[in-house]
Amino acid sequence: MSTTDLRQFLPGCGKLLFDYEGRERNGREKSHGSIRFPIAEFNATSQYGCVIERKAGERFSCSLRFERKLYQQGLQRIAGIDEAGRGPLAGPVIAAAVILPPNFRLCGLNDSKQLSCLARESYYEALVSNPEVIFGIGLASVAEIDQVNILRATHLAMQRAVSGLVSLPEHLLVDGLPVSAFSLPQTAIVDGDARSFSIAAASVIAKITRDRMMMSWHEEFPVYEFARNKGYGTPEHLEKLRSHGPCLLHRRTFAPVAQTYLPL
Repeated sequence: MSTTDLRQFLPGCGKLLFDYEGRERNGREKSHGSIRFPIAEFNATSQYGCVIERKAGERFSCSLRFERKLYQQGLQRIAGIDEAGRGPLAGPVIAAAVILPPNFRLCGLNDSKQLSCLARESYYEALVSNPEVIFGIGLASVAEIDQVNILRATHLAMQRAVSGLVSLPEHLLVDGLPVSAFSLPQTAIVDGDARSFSIAAASVIAKITRDRMMMSWHEEFPVYEFARNKGYGTPEHLEKLRSHGPCLLHRRTFAPVAQTYLPL
């Protein structure tokens, strides 16, 4: 997929420098595969916040309650961060960082996994078309996933998403566990995509962006049915791997792919 092709999946991401270098057609890998973002000059001192666990019996209710606590401290630019695509056997991992306005309202916004496909698309359009919503998208390629492992690649995508924001955040809300790669103050929220509007928004944007990429790649690699499985290891996808071997989008370090590996 060319740099021009990628732009259609990443609207409104602020000051981005696109330089996508993936696997070449002959199977050789270039030096790296990524969309490179201008890296902001973050404070070099690590400042880690707390980890907010889910309380026993707590009902998920997505809101701005975590953001409001930070607003009360005088902070304004709070970025929620989430990813899509850690588990699939094929395709990149995508992360999004989203800064919402303090008066943000979007009824029903929730973790993208809890929404129907139609609802996700509707929320995505509402978010990216809102001029008050600031967001950045980061990508770590299949080559990078295979080179550094999926966790580090996910953190790399998150860093790129934050670097893509037009305004440097004052605090990060991260879904799950803390990300040591960030030097900005952060709060890690377990199940944050179902509890924080900012993280939920990032979840939706990352998910839709990645799904659209995989649907586009289906046209190039139709045998694997990426439009349907989005690269995840469904029984049908595994059968296609056994029959045809992996394509350029498959992650060679993931066990089901490695077990069916055929040289390209």
